Amino acid sequence: MLQRSAELASFFRQGRDRLVQPPTADGASSTPPPPPPPEDPPPADTDFLSQLHPIIAGLVRMLPHEDDKWSPEDQKAWLTVAKVNFAFLYGAGSPSAEDNVQDDEGPPF
Repeated sequence: MLQRSAELASFFRQGRDRLVQPPTADGASSTPPPPPPPEDPPPADTDFLSQLHPIIAGLVRMLPHEDDKWSPEDQKAWLTVAKVNFAFLYGAGSPSAEDNVQDDEGPPF
């Protein structure tokens, strides 16, 4: 009975020794669609920043892109914030007045 049903449904088109799925009425393929592509991996810096203390990761995220302008005042402010946070995190105490970034117009390094 099943053999006859398979024959009527065209499962034996390639011969009696192999089963072949017959075409569908609408002509569509019965194979499942390919799986969706995997999501884009996170940017490489995300992996690096996730390994850092959240305060340090936040300081790094505050840095401007290399093509952006960064005023000397903003550079000094960032360095001051970094010094205070490093002292907090690593127990060096609070920075003293002479440790603060100097007010010269040159680069802070």
